[in-house]
Amino acid sequence: MKILILTCIAVLLTAFADYTETYTLQEALNRNLINVKINSLGVYQGQSAMVEIKNKTSKNFLIKIEAGRKLKAGEDKFQDLLVVKQEELLVKSNAKASTKVVGFCCESSDAGPKNNLKYLPHQMADSNLVKLAKYINTNYTQLNTNAVQQAIWAISNNHGSAAITVLNEKEMTLKHLVCNIKNEPIPWYVIKQRIYQTNNGRIHLCNDTLQGKINYTNSTWTYSKLNVYDKEKNAVLISIGGWLKPGSNSVYEVNLPIKTLAKGKYTLSLENEQQVFTQRDVEI
Repeated sequence: MKILILTCIAVLLTAFADYTETYTLQEALNRNLINVKINSLGVYQGQSAMVEIKNKTSKNFLIKIEAGRKLKAGEDKFQDLLVVKQEELLVKSNAKASTKVVGFCCESSDAGPKNNLKYLPHQMADSNLVKLAKYINTNYTQLNTNAVQQAIWAISNNHGSAAITVLNEKEMTLKHLVCNIKNEPIPWYVIKQRIYQTNNGRIHLCNDTLQGKINYTNSTWTYSKLNVYDKEKNAVLISIGGWLKPGSNSVYEVNLPIKTLAKGKYTLSLENEQQVFTQRDVEI
Protein backbone atom coordinates (compact mmCIF):
# COMPACT_ATOMS: atom_id res chain seq x y z
CA MET A 1 0.00 0.00 0.00
CA LYS A 2 2.83 2.43 0.91
CA ILE A 3 4.52 1.69 -2.41
CA LEU A 4 1.27 2.43 -4.26
CA ILE A 5 0.79 5.73 -2.38
CA LEU A 6 4.37 6.80 -3.04
CA THR A 7 3.99 5.92 -6.70
CA CYS A 8 0.81 8.02 -6.95
CA ILE A 9 2.51 10.95 -5.24
CA ALA A 10 5.46 10.69 -7.60
CA VAL A 11 3.15 10.70 -10.61
CA LEU A 12 1.28 13.73 -9.28
CA LEU A 13 4.50 15.61 -8.54
CA THR A 14 5.74 14.89 -12.03
CA ALA A 15 2.47 16.15 -13.52
CA PHE A 16 2.53 19.32 -11.43
CA ALA A 17 6.13 19.90 -12.37
CA ASP A 18 5.03 20.04 -16.01
CA TYR A 19 2.51 22.80 -15.32
CA THR A 20 4.28 25.09 -12.86
CA GLU A 21 5.14 27.76 -15.43
CA THR A 22 2.03 29.65 -16.59
CA TYR A 23 2.19 32.89 -18.56
CA THR A 24 -0.03 35.07 -20.65
CA LEU A 25 1.23 35.46 -24.19
CA GLN A 26 2.31 39.01 -23.35
CA GLU A 27 4.28 37.90 -20.30
CA ALA A 28 6.04 35.16 -22.27
CA LEU A 29 6.92 37.59 -25.06
CA ASN A 30 8.19 40.20 -22.58
CA ARG A 31 10.47 37.57 -20.99
CA ASN A 32 11.68 36.40 -24.42
CA LEU A 33 10.64 32.83 -23.59
CA ILE A 34 8.91 32.09 -26.87
CA ASN A 35 8.72 32.79 -30.58
CA VAL A 36 5.30 33.23 -32.17
CA LYS A 37 4.10 32.68 -35.73
CA ILE A 38 0.54 33.53 -36.78
CA ASN A 39 -1.09 32.70 -40.11
CA SER A 40 -4.56 33.68 -41.31
CA LEU A 41 -7.08 30.94 -42.04
CA GLY A 42 -8.61 33.15 -44.73
CA VAL A 43 -11.70 34.37 -42.84
CA TYR A 44 -12.45 37.51 -40.83
CA GLN A 45 -14.77 35.97 -38.20
CA GLY A 46 -14.63 32.97 -35.88
CA GLN A 47 -11.60 30.68 -35.95
CA SER A 48 -9.64 33.01 -38.18
CA ALA A 49 -5.97 32.41 -37.37
CA MET A 50 -3.51 29.65 -36.46
CA VAL A 51 -1.03 30.52 -33.72
CA GLU A 52 2.20 28.53 -33.41
CA ILE A 53 4.36 28.99 -30.31
CA LYS A 54 7.98 27.83 -30.06
CA ASN A 55 9.30 27.33 -26.53
CA LYS A 56 12.90 28.59 -26.36
CA THR A 57 13.61 27.15 -22.90
CA SER A 58 14.03 23.81 -21.14
CA LYS A 59 10.84 24.31 -19.11
CA ASN A 60 7.23 23.47 -19.95
CA PHE A 61 4.87 26.45 -20.28
CA LEU A 62 1.13 26.89 -20.24
CA ILE A 63 0.53 29.94 -22.42
CA LYS A 64 -2.73 31.90 -22.24
CA ILE A 65 -3.59 33.75 -25.45
CA GLU A 66 -5.63 36.62 -24.07
CA ALA A 67 -9.10 37.74 -25.11
CA GLY A 68 -8.61 41.36 -26.15
CA ARG A 69 -5.33 40.87 -27.99
CA LYS A 70 -5.10 42.58 -31.36
CA LEU A 71 -3.38 40.58 -34.09
CA LYS A 72 -1.66 42.89 -36.57
CA ALA A 73 -1.91 42.06 -40.28
CA GLY A 74 1.45 41.75 -42.03
CA GLU A 75 0.15 43.96 -44.87
CA ASP A 76 -1.61 47.23 -44.11
CA LYS A 77 -4.41 46.74 -46.64
CA PHE A 78 -5.73 43.78 -44.67
CA GLN A 79 -7.76 43.83 -41.46
CA ASP A 80 -6.36 43.46 -37.98
CA LEU A 81 -8.10 40.83 -35.86
CA LEU A 82 -9.36 41.06 -32.28
CA VAL A 83 -9.06 37.85 -30.26
CA VAL A 84 -12.34 37.33 -28.39
CA LYS A 85 -11.78 33.91 -26.81
CA GLN A 86 -8.94 33.06 -24.49
CA GLU A 87 -6.99 29.98 -25.56
CA GLU A 88 -4.61 27.96 -23.39
CA LEU A 89 -1.76 26.09 -24.99
CA LEU A 90 0.74 23.72 -23.36
CA VAL A 91 4.15 24.18 -24.99
CA LYS A 92 6.76 21.66 -23.87
CA SER A 93 10.43 22.45 -23.48
CA ASN A 94 12.22 23.31 -26.73
CA ALA A 95 9.13 22.28 -28.70
CA LYS A 96 6.36 23.81 -30.77
CA ALA A 97 2.60 23.76 -30.30
CA SER A 98 -0.21 25.39 -32.21
CA THR A 99 -3.89 26.25 -31.84
CA LYS A 100 -6.64 28.05 -33.74
CA VAL A 101 -7.83 31.31 -32.21
CA VAL A 102 -11.20 33.01 -32.49
CA GLY A 103 -10.63 36.48 -33.90
CA PHE A 104 -12.91 39.06 -35.52
CA CYS A 105 -12.18 41.93 -37.86
CA CYS A 106 -11.65 45.24 -36.07
CA GLU A 107 -10.97 47.33 -39.20
CA SER A 108 -14.09 47.27 -41.35
CA SER A 109 -12.61 49.57 -44.01
CA ASP A 110 -9.78 47.15 -44.85
CA ALA A 111 -9.85 43.93 -46.86
CA GLY A 112 -10.57 40.55 -45.35
CA PRO A 113 -7.44 38.45 -44.78
CA LYS A 114 -6.23 36.09 -47.48
CA ASN A 115 -5.31 32.53 -46.56
CA ASN A 116 -1.88 32.19 -44.90
CA LEU A 117 -1.46 35.95 -44.51
CA LYS A 118 1.16 36.59 -41.83
CA TYR A 119 0.04 38.23 -38.61
CA LEU A 120 2.02 39.63 -35.67
CA PRO A 121 1.04 39.05 -32.03
CA HIS A 122 1.17 42.85 -31.63
CA GLN A 123 -0.31 43.89 -28.27
CA MET A 124 -3.50 44.16 -26.25
CA ALA A 125 -6.16 46.39 -27.80
CA ASP A 126 -7.37 49.58 -26.13
CA SER A 127 -9.26 49.26 -22.86
CA ASN A 128 -12.71 49.54 -24.49
CA LEU A 129 -12.08 46.67 -26.90
CA VAL A 130 -10.51 44.59 -24.13
CA LYS A 131 -13.60 45.14 -21.98
CA LEU A 132 -15.81 44.07 -24.87
CA ALA A 133 -13.63 41.03 -25.68
CA LYS A 134 -13.79 39.80 -22.08
CA TYR A 135 -17.60 39.84 -22.17
CA ILE A 136 -17.63 38.01 -25.50
CA ASN A 137 -15.13 35.47 -24.15
CA THR A 138 -17.43 34.62 -21.23
CA ASN A 139 -20.61 34.41 -23.31
CA TYR A 140 -19.37 33.42 -26.78
CA THR A 141 -21.52 30.31 -27.22
CA GLN A 142 -24.67 32.34 -26.58
CA LEU A 143 -23.87 35.14 -29.01
CA ASN A 144 -24.69 35.27 -32.71
CA THR A 145 -21.65 35.78 -34.95
CA ASN A 146 -23.16 38.92 -36.51
CA ALA A 147 -23.90 40.37 -33.06
CA VAL A 148 -20.26 39.89 -32.06
CA GLN A 149 -18.97 41.43 -35.28
CA GLN A 150 -21.31 44.43 -35.16
CA ALA A 151 -20.46 45.05 -31.50
CA ILE A 152 -16.74 45.12 -32.31
CA TRP A 153 -17.21 47.46 -35.28
CA ALA A 154 -19.44 49.72 -33.18
CA ILE A 155 -16.38 50.42 -31.01
CA SER A 156 -13.41 49.91 -33.34
CA ASN A 157 -14.93 51.77 -36.32
CA ASN A 158 -17.71 53.77 -34.64
CA HIS A 159 -20.52 51.94 -36.41
CA GLY A 160 -24.05 52.43 -35.10
CA SER A 161 -25.03 50.19 -32.20
CA ALA A 162 -28.52 49.82 -33.72
CA ALA A 163 -27.07 47.20 -36.09
CA ILE A 164 -26.18 44.82 -33.24
CA THR A 165 -28.46 41.80 -33.55
CA VAL A 166 -30.49 41.03 -30.43
CA LEU A 167 -31.99 37.54 -30.25
CA ASN A 168 -31.52 36.75 -26.56
CA GLU A 169 -30.68 38.24 -23.16
CA LYS A 170 -26.90 37.89 -23.60
CA GLU A 171 -27.02 39.83 -26.86
CA MET A 172 -29.14 42.54 -25.25
CA THR A 173 -26.53 42.83 -22.49
CA LEU A 174 -23.87 43.01 -25.21
CA LYS A 175 -25.67 45.94 -26.83
CA HIS A 176 -26.06 47.66 -23.46
CA LEU A 177 -22.33 47.21 -22.83
CA VAL A 178 -21.43 48.74 -26.20
CA CYS A 179 -23.70 51.74 -25.61
CA ASN A 180 -22.26 52.20 -22.13
CA ILE A 181 -18.70 52.13 -23.51
CA LYS A 182 -19.65 54.66 -26.20
CA ASN A 183 -21.63 56.77 -23.71
CA GLU A 184 -24.70 56.83 -25.93
CA PRO A 185 -28.37 55.94 -25.38
CA ILE A 186 -29.59 52.47 -26.28
CA PRO A 187 -31.37 52.81 -29.64
CA TRP A 188 -35.09 52.02 -29.64
CA TYR A 189 -34.79 50.53 -33.13
CA VAL A 190 -32.78 47.86 -34.93
CA ILE A 191 -31.17 48.25 -38.34
CA LYS A 192 -31.09 44.99 -40.27
CA GLN A 193 -27.98 44.77 -42.47
CA ARG A 194 -26.53 42.46 -45.06
CA ILE A 195 -22.79 41.87 -44.88
CA TYR A 196 -20.98 40.60 -47.94
CA GLN A 197 -17.39 40.39 -49.16
CA THR A 198 -16.37 41.13 -52.74
CA ASN A 199 -13.71 39.27 -54.71
CA ASN A 200 -11.05 41.81 -53.70
CA GLY A 201 -11.75 41.07 -50.02
CA ARG A 202 -13.52 44.32 -49.22
CA ILE A 203 -16.40 44.08 -46.75
CA HIS A 204 -19.62 45.89 -47.58
CA LEU A 205 -22.46 46.64 -45.19
CA CYS A 206 -25.85 47.24 -46.78
CA ASN A 207 -28.71 48.61 -44.71
CA ASP A 208 -31.90 46.71 -45.41
CA THR A 209 -34.69 47.64 -42.99
CA LEU A 210 -35.26 49.65 -39.82
CA GLN A 211 -37.47 47.93 -37.29
CA GLY A 212 -38.87 48.92 -33.92
CA LYS A 213 -41.95 50.01 -32.00
CA ILE A 214 -43.26 53.51 -31.40
CA ASN A 215 -46.19 54.62 -29.26
CA TYR A 216 -48.93 56.98 -30.31
CA THR A 217 -52.32 58.23 -29.07
CA ASN A 218 -55.34 58.53 -31.34
CA SER A 219 -59.05 58.96 -30.60
CA THR A 220 -60.57 57.43 -33.77
CA TRP A 221 -59.70 55.18 -36.69
CA THR A 222 -57.53 57.41 -38.85
CA TYR A 223 -55.57 56.97 -42.07
CA SER A 224 -51.90 57.90 -41.64
CA LYS A 225 -48.42 57.51 -43.11
CA LEU A 226 -45.00 56.91 -41.55
CA ASN A 227 -42.80 59.39 -43.39
CA VAL A 228 -39.06 60.01 -43.08
CA TYR A 229 -37.45 63.48 -43.04
CA ASP A 230 -33.78 64.42 -43.18
CA LYS A 231 -32.19 66.98 -40.87
CA GLU A 232 -33.23 69.80 -43.27
CA LYS A 233 -36.82 68.55 -42.90
CA ASN A 234 -37.01 67.34 -46.48
CA ALA A 235 -39.24 64.31 -47.01
CA VAL A 236 -36.91 61.52 -48.19
CA LEU A 237 -39.24 58.54 -47.79
CA ILE A 238 -43.03 58.57 -48.07
CA SER A 239 -44.85 55.43 -46.98
CA ILE A 240 -47.96 53.97 -48.60
CA GLY A 241 -49.85 54.45 -45.35
CA GLY A 242 -52.52 52.58 -43.42
CA TRP A 243 -55.20 52.86 -40.79
CA LEU A 244 -54.40 53.66 -37.16
CA LYS A 245 -56.69 52.11 -34.62
CA PRO A 246 -57.87 54.34 -31.76
CA GLY A 247 -56.23 54.05 -28.38
CA SER A 248 -54.03 55.67 -25.75
CA ASN A 249 -50.33 54.83 -25.95
CA SER A 250 -50.96 52.34 -28.77
CA VAL A 251 -48.05 50.56 -30.44
CA TYR A 252 -47.09 51.06 -34.09
CA GLU A 253 -44.80 48.42 -35.61
CA VAL A 254 -42.07 50.09 -37.67
CA ASN A 255 -40.65 48.09 -40.58
CA LEU A 256 -39.10 50.57 -43.00
CA PRO A 257 -37.03 49.77 -46.11
CA ILE A 258 -33.95 52.01 -45.87
CA LYS A 259 -31.72 50.74 -48.69
CA THR A 260 -31.91 54.09 -50.48
CA LEU A 261 -31.13 56.27 -47.46
CA ALA A 262 -27.63 57.62 -46.98
CA LYS A 263 -25.87 57.72 -43.63
CA GLY A 264 -27.17 60.46 -41.41
CA LYS A 265 -29.81 61.54 -38.91
CA TYR A 266 -33.50 61.33 -39.74
CA THR A 267 -36.90 61.87 -38.16
CA LEU A 268 -39.72 59.32 -38.46
CA SER A 269 -43.12 61.00 -38.40
CA LEU A 270 -46.41 59.14 -38.00
CA GLU A 271 -48.80 61.66 -39.51
CA ASN A 272 -51.54 62.63 -41.92
CA GLU A 273 -52.53 65.97 -43.44
CA GLN A 274 -54.35 67.03 -40.28
CA GLN A 275 -51.94 66.08 -37.49
CA VAL A 276 -48.72 64.45 -36.32
CA PHE A 277 -49.35 61.51 -34.01
CA THR A 278 -45.76 60.92 -32.93
CA GLN A 279 -42.17 61.46 -34.10
CA ARG A 280 -38.95 59.58 -33.34
CA ASP A 281 -35.34 60.27 -34.29
CA VAL A 282 -33.02 57.68 -35.81
CA GLU A 283 -29.47 57.58 -37.11
CA ILE A 284 -28.52 55.39 -40.03
